[in-house]
Amino acid sequence: HVPPNWPNFAKVNFPITNTTYDKYVERPWFHSRSLISVLVSMQESLSPLALSYFDPIHDQLRGAKKESGAVTMCVHVRQGNNEVGDWEEKVWRHVSVDELLDGTRASMEAFVRSRKAHKSLVFVASDNADVRPWFEANVPNNWNVLKPEKVLPRPENGVWFGDSRANEVRGSLNQTMQNEILAETIAEVFALGECDALWIPNFSTFTYPAIALTKAKENPVFFASVGDEGYQFHEMNSLDTFQT
Repeated sequence: HVPPNWPNFAKVNFPITNTTYDKYVERPWFHSRSLISVLVSMQESLSPLALSYFDPIHDQLRGAKKESGAVTMCVHVRQGNNEVGDWEEKVWRHVSVDELLDGTRASMEAFVRSRKAHKSLVFVASDNADVRPWFEANVPNNWNVLKPEKVLPRPENGVWFGDSRANEVRGSLNQTMQNEILAETIAEVFALGECDALWIPNFSTFTYPAIALTKAKENPVFFASVGDEGYQFHEMNSLDTFQT
């Protein structure tokens, strides 16, 4: 049953922003108190296995927030991993990862300056195993890139979840390993909502919960636009001018 105060999607009119925000067709969810309550309940009910991935990330982010002059920043990068089917056909989802990462870092640097922060901790989630090392090699010296205590390998082709071939990709894994992969995935979904700010350089359904949770905490969410000058980022509140 739909809660009585659930948004009436048909009556919500969002403007076109020419950013990655436009791809989130269920944008009313980000304004639903009911949905936020569900997400919080889900996070508080994570299994012990999921918590074994989530808690170390959460503890590092929480520790950084206690430091004077420090900010925490989360980013999710969905590049695709030689996928076929739905991903292959949707050319608009294909990205230049180098350009994307350069633009994201520049936006993060601007955010750090705006907060007059002296230290930064960055949490990176991605289907591309090279993205976290890129940040480690290319961020300013007074930044740290969070290193999860438990990290599982990525498949050589495709993704473990969320693609038409995912069942086939996971077929080579035993049940214990499949449980571990699902636990890591769920942990990252919720960990992305734990930072002082969140960056969404490209669309992924993976980030719906993180966007909703970050906004609920009144922290900024940055969506990208891509033009002649590369990736530019825009804060969610500047894009949210919908009318019912």
